[in-house]
Amino acid sequence: MLERMVTSSVLILVLCALRVLLRGRVSARVMYALWLLVALRLLLPAGLVESPASVMNVVPGAQGVEETLGRPATPAENPAFPETAPALPQSGPESVADAPVTPAGTAAGREFWLVVWAAGALAVAVWFLAVNLRLRAQLRRARRLDTGGKEPVYVAEELPSPCVAGLFRPAIYVTPPCLEDERRMRHVLTHERTHLRHADPLWAWVRCLCLALYWFHPLVWVAACLSRRDCELACDEGTVARLGEEERIPYGRTLVDLVAVGAAPGDLLQTATTMAGRHSAIRERVKLIARRPRMLAAGLAAAVLAAGIAAVCTFTARTEETRTLEEYLAELPEELADSVVVERDPDEDTLLVCYHAPDYTSGYGGYLCSLLSLERADFEREYDSWEMSGGWDYLGVSGEGRYYILQTPTDVQFDPANQEGYAAARKGVAAWLADAVRESAGTIPMEEDPRWRSFQAACTFPGEHWLAKAVPPGGMEYYFVLSQPAGQGEGGIWCVDRWITGQGDNRIVHPKGAYSTPMEAYYARQQRDNRAAWSDPEQVLLDYWQENFGWQYVRPESMVPVTEAEVEALVEALRMESGIGEAD
Repeated sequence: MLERMVTSSVLILVLCALRVLLRGRVSARVMYALWLLVALRLLLPAGLVESPASVMNVVPGAQGVEETLGRPATPAENPAFPETAPALPQSGPESVADAPVTPAGTAAGREFWLVVWAAGALAVAVWFLAVNLRLRAQLRRARRLDTGGKEPVYVAEELPSPCVAGLFRPAIYVTPPCLEDERRMRHVLTHERTHLRHADPLWAWVRCLCLALYWFHPLVWVAACLSRRDCELACDEGTVARLGEEERIPYGRTLVDLVAVGAAPGDLLQTATTMAGRHSAIRERVKLIARRPRMLAAGLAAAVLAAGIAAVCTFTARTEETRTLEEYLAELPEELADSVVVERDPDEDTLLVCYHAPDYTSGYGGYLCSLLSLERADFEREYDSWEMSGGWDYLGVSGEGRYYILQTPTDVQFDPANQEGYAAARKGVAAWLADAVRESAGTIPMEEDPRWRSFQAACTFPGEHWLAKAVPPGGMEYYFVLSQPAGQGEGGIWCVDRWITGQGDNRIVHPKGAYSTPMEAYYARQQRDNRAAWSDPEQVLLDYWQENFGWQYVRPESMVPVTEAEVEALVEALRMESGIGEAD
């Protein structure tokens, strides 16, 4: 909304300036047509493309204010990211989300302003309806004339001036004084038919729509008033061109005799092209008719150039600042400078390691977290161990497929005397790194990555599934989920997708042979080279059991085809039984 407010305001002001500077030097029809740019700017989506020429690039704060409820959660707001080391009692604020927020940054605030806007738009719509219903009541009492023209012509006693009304079946309405003189009647009919050729009833509806949507924008009302005035000027110009130069002065006298002086704000909401107007508008029309303005090539070029520049500057969006992740990480935020020590580029996958400064040289160590940048295969391989330990948080995945992970300690001890400072430092570091990853170019939330979503589901791979239960002597139950990761059906290979213990632990299986190859690519290769060896799901399960558990004498009691929903129900049931709680 801010972008539309700013860009439409600039465009309206530019056209107002052109209207003053080029009056009498360019065709009124050209000036009238330029107001179409304002309508398009108001009704089309804001910022069609990015451009360094956009006016939004020079608007302070137009980058937008991040709304609390709309932004992705940071590790500091995630319960999986502990506030303090497990061995120490928690203290300090629970979350950075506890900080006060303005009404505009909350759902309630957004709903409030939406209600205000809707109420205003409804009020304008009711006003529009009342104005046009009143006009329609006046027109219904009109009597038809036979003028021999294509459009029906009526005489309306109560109208202040002649007009054209009707969008799909337009008709011309004249006043009784028009019938007193044949020349006057010819002037009026030519004028109203010019309105129809210009499609002015349609543009009147567009003007009313813009006023209803932007009722709060004073410059939109100014634009509506001036565009309506230019509509009549363009119509006068076209009428004189059709009547002939010899009729210029008589046509001007017809305007003075017939046009009603005085206009109400509600006239802007009329869909009829009434000729009524204020003293200044009538004076401007008569003056331009008498002056015989000429279309100057220089004036036309200036109008087109200025309007083109204005359109480029207002129909485009600001160019987003594209800072790389390295640029974000290069400088520690000032508020963390005294409490955090950063070790940069410690190894290939770890971008930096953060320590709590007071504990950094003590026996406590002060380790806060590490920021990791992993290839997809490395992320898949490490996912399960991290998931089980809980010492990490997702930050984002880049367009190049690099996963950004915030690895956090689960058993590091800190000096109890530095408890409060440690909690604040950890929260600040987590927020800084989460923002850096989120705002760096090409990075999307992890939740939008299909691979991450597959790990969160009941099955990693879609398609065919088998569920097998194994019960070692004297041991807990194990449930194995088998999937077809490559080809489906009879010709597809099988793999152990994940296994679930009777206590509700859900372990994802990363094939040991994959290493630096993404799982999907690894299984595609197995589908191609070892399809026969991997085609029997029971044998695949037994081989996996022997390799990983060593209990050769154990055999699955059952193996049945299942759906992903059934696996999900099993996981939830096991978690409920074990007291872990409902499945996420």
